[in-house]
Amino acid sequence: MWWFKIIIYFVSILTPGLLLVRLLRRDQPRLTVFNVCLAYGLGSSFIALILFFYFFIFRLSYSSLLFWLTWLLTGCLTALVMISKNTGQVNNTQIKKTRLTRIQLAAAIIILVFSAVNLSFLFSHAAVRPAALYDSLAMWSFKAKVLFYEQKINFDPAQEFYLGGGGHLNYPWQIPLVQYWLHANLGVYDDLAANWIFVGYFLSLIGLVFFGLKRYISFWRAFVLAFFLFSMPLVFYHGFNAYADLPLAFYLTGALTFFYAWLKDNKREDLILAAIFWGLSFWVKDGAWIIYLAFLLVFFVYCLKRRLPGSSLFKFILISLAIASPWLLFRVFYHLSLSNVSSGLVFKPEILISVLEAMFVSYSWNLWWFFLLIAIFFNFKRIAGSSALIFIWSFLGLGLLSLILVYLLTMNYQYVLDQTALSRTLLSLIGVSVLAVGFSFNESSSDY
Repeated sequence: MWWFKIIIYFVSILTPGLLLVRLLRRDQPRLTVFNVCLAYGLGSSFIALILFFYFFIFRLSYSSLLFWLTWLLTGCLTALVMISKNTGQVNNTQIKKTRLTRIQLAAAIIILVFSAVNLSFLFSHAAVRPAALYDSLAMWSFKAKVLFYEQKINFDPAQEFYLGGGGHLNYPWQIPLVQYWLHANLGVYDDLAANWIFVGYFLSLIGLVFFGLKRYISFWRAFVLAFFLFSMPLVFYHGFNAYADLPLAFYLTGALTFFYAWLKDNKREDLILAAIFWGLSFWVKDGAWIIYLAFLLVFFVYCLKRRLPGSSLFKFILISLAIASPWLLFRVFYHLSLSNVSSGLVFKPEILISVLEAMFVSYSWNLWWFFLLIAIFFNFKRIAGSSALIFIWSFLGLGLLSLILVYLLTMNYQYVLDQTALSRTLLSLIGVSVLAVGFSFNESSSDY
C-alpha cells in the first residue's frame, strides 16, 4: 500500500507535467524519455504553484478540497491539450542509428555495469537513510513537516511557526511544498519517503543532459559525458538527500538546453521554454538570482552587439519574471530579503584557496573540472568560431565568477572557509558545465 501511494504521487507529478510538455513542445509531442524528464520538473512546479496559492495566497487549511482542486486543474490541462490546435509542424525526423566500435561497445558495457552498481547504492540509500543534515532538518524538510502537522501556514509574526518557521523564512518554497504533497498523498509523514523526490530529480537531470547533448553530438560522446555527471560523488549524494541544490541544477540545465537550441535553430518555443525553466528556478533556491543576472548580462551584450535581437531579451525577461512573480510579490509584501547574513561588504581573498580546493582537490567532482579545462583547450578554435558556444561559455564563466564574488565580498565567506556551502553552490551549475563541454564537440558549431 505504501508503494502504491508513492506511485500515485509520481503519477500526480508526471501527468500535469506531460500535459504541459505537450502544450509547450508541439513539434515533439511523442512520449520520449527526454519529455518524461522535462515533465518531472514541470509537474513538480505545477503542483508547488497550486499548493502555494492554496496555502499562502488564499490561506486555506488542508482539506480533501486540495486533492480535488489539484486533479481538477490537471483535468483542465487535459481539456486544453485536447482542444488546442497543433500549429507547429511535428518533427518526424528518424532516429539516427547508433554504431559503436568494438572498443566503444566494450567500454559502454563496463560503464553500464558501474551505473547499475551506482543505481543500486542510490536506491538503497534512498530507502534507508532519512535526511539528517542541518539545512534539510532546519529548512527544506522542516517546513514540509510543519505544514503537514499544522495543516496551514501561520501568518502571525508572534508565533513560532510564522510563515512555516524554521531557519531562513525567505527561502523559496517549492522543495518543502513537493515534500508536503508526497506526505499528504501517503497520509503520514515519512522522512524516508522524501528521498524519492530527489532520486527523481537526479535521474531526470541525467536524462536531460544525455538527450540534450545527443541532439547535437554523437551518442557515444553524450553517453560518456552523462556518465561523468552520473558518477560525480556530490551529484550522486544529492540524489537522495533532501536539499534544493540538485533541483536547482535541473532547472538551470533545462533552461540552458532550450536556450542553446534556440541559438542554433531560432525556434520561438525553445526560447519560451528556456525562460519558463529560468522562472521556475526562482521557486527553488535564491542562488538562481545570481546566476540569472550573469546570464542576462551576457544576453544584453549580445543584443548590444546586434548578435541577438533585443526583442528576444525583452520576451525572455518578461516570461521568466512572470513565472516567478507570485513568489517575488509575496516576498516583497512580507519583507523577505535575499540575504541571510549581515549586510556590508568585506574582502576575503583567502577564500580563493578554498574555492580551488573545492573544485580541483575535493573528492566531490572526481576529475571533472580538470576535464573541463582540457576540453576548452582542445576545442578552443571551435568555441572561438561559434557565437552560440561563446555565449554558453561566457555565461558559465560569469556565473561561476558571480558565485565566487558573493563569497569574496560578503559575509557569506565563512561558508567557504568551513566548506559547508561552496561545493553545493557549484552544484547548481554542474549540469550547465557538462552541456557546455558537450556542445563544444558539436562538429556543426561554426555559428548559429
